[in-house]
Amino acid sequence: MNALSQIGKQFSELLNSLTPAARLMAGLMVGVIVVSLGWIISTETTGNYESLLGGISLTNAELDRIETAFGDAQLRDYQREGRQIRIPKGEKDQYLKALSAGNALPKEWGSEKDRAFADGNVFESAEKFSARMENAEERELANTLKRIPGIDYAAVRYDQQRKGFGRETERVCSIQLQGPQNQPIPEATLRSIAEHVSKHFAGLPKSNISVLDLGTSNVYNESDDPRSASENPVLKARKDWEKYLDAKVGSILHEYGAIELFVSVEIDPTLVSEEEKLSYDPTAVTVQSNETRKDSENSKPTTGGPPGSDINGIGNKPQSVASSNSGHTSTTKESEATERRVAGHGASRKETAGLIPTSVTATIGIPESYYYKVFAHRASLAKQLDPKAAEDAKGTPPAVPTAAQLAELKTETEANIRAAVEGMAMGIRDGDDRKPYVTVYAFPDLPPPEFPTPSMAAEAATWLGQSWSTLALMALVLLCLGMMFSWIKSQGTVDSDRQFTEGFGLEVPDMGDELELSEGVGDGPGETKRPRAEFEVSGGEMKEDLSTLIKDNPDAVVNLLKSWIGDAA
Repeated sequence: MNALSQIGKQFSELLNSLTPAARLMAGLMVGVIVVSLGWIISTETTGNYESLLGGISLTNAELDRIETAFGDAQLRDYQREGRQIRIPKGEKDQYLKALSAGNALPKEWGSEKDRAFADGNVFESAEKFSARMENAEERELANTLKRIPGIDYAAVRYDQQRKGFGRETERVCSIQLQGPQNQPIPEATLRSIAEHVSKHFAGLPKSNISVLDLGTSNVYNESDDPRSASENPVLKARKDWEKYLDAKVGSILHEYGAIELFVSVEIDPTLVSEEEKLSYDPTAVTVQSNETRKDSENSKPTTGGPPGSDINGIGNKPQSVASSNSGHTSTTKESEATERRVAGHGASRKETAGLIPTSVTATIGIPESYYYKVFAHRASLAKQLDPKAAEDAKGTPPAVPTAAQLAELKTETEANIRAAVEGMAMGIRDGDDRKPYVTVYAFPDLPPPEFPTPSMAAEAATWLGQSWSTLALMALVLLCLGMMFSWIKSQGTVDSDRQFTEGFGLEVPDMGDELELSEGVGDGPGETKRPRAEFEVSGGEMKEDLSTLIKDNPDAVVNLLKSWIGDAA
């Protein structure tokens, strides 16, 4: 607390000693220093930025429109990073306002149709409205295609024409695409776009869709002919198998560094294989049996005379009509058996998918630096087993294999790679020595050419170009500090102290002899004399000189004051 009080007291005395003009100048200097330091700190801070619109990925056309809107609004403190824009955190509202004023906000799905509806009026013809809606549909699809990675520009043209007097309509569509820096667009992407567009427009066959790559002038047009090159299933299957096997083999060999890999596949051109087999058994097999039996009996009596009363007998007497013959009786029995037999047989049907690889060859290139790294690594591991050898090996260059060791290492690596690749379960027959299916070779991986580094003078000029404003502000701050210290030093003595130092305009008499200020003082003749205090007019130290003189020789001070007062009177 005493130190703080003393500092505050000194600052107060210093401020009181300054003239009003010096005080004003000192305040201005302090303000300039504070503002300059704040500006330097704010400009050197890099974390006060955020992504525009939440960091969504923008197309090049959208980025160009956004930068144009920022230029119209005179907003320059933004950064373009890839497909995003970073803006200062405290100025987000200004940038969004500039986007809205310049109509540069990213287009949402359906915005083109909404604009087409908004531009219509009740006096517009149906043909014009239909044409405007068709154009909006084309722009909508083009904006969607621009969202695909690897496509910077897209344009869609759709047209339809009625054939003759019927209701049949022919529809065609052409698409123009362009990759970044005219890079080629993969054929798979062109095919996927054609399939998507065929589903976008109703009744549009894929054969009537043409996709043009503006960077390479390649045209993709699907054909209805199954024997065409674009629709050849064998070529397509071969490409798919080679792509699959390339990725599979590459994943196994990724530990070998930047390898060169080429996979070739031979495809069985059979699309589908069906097999049916029917076999017969010589022993018949009963498949159906039926048996029927029928029994019948028939009886017929003989004739016994005319019915009625006996005409020769007594009246009203019953007579017997029975005859001595019992009549005719017949019995019939019928049976029928039916049996159906067929020869024993078996039927089987087998369907096998076609377009399968019949043979696969892989050519693998290993960089020569890999062998040297492996040899050096093994040598270091061997030295670590011996502590003394490991201590001696510190600071030594890595071990280099001889020609024989290098050849042995290549043979070992080739065997390991062949075992890893041929172990893939694909049902592919193994190769022989005459035609190996896995070939391994070593290629020299030369270092890339070194680009010339900028000189120290160029780096210094670049640094000065980027930091000149900071250096100028620092120089201004130092200049202000120097000027302020010089003014403080020139104004550092109070008027009363200056007047006292100058003796209030009085001439100080030379009373050295009278006051004996320079003689020593002793108790006796033989004693050592004590030197008297000397008084010197030395500017700002007069207070201390008088205090010392009062303590050492108060009589001389009294005589000096009397002399001054007497002369002044």
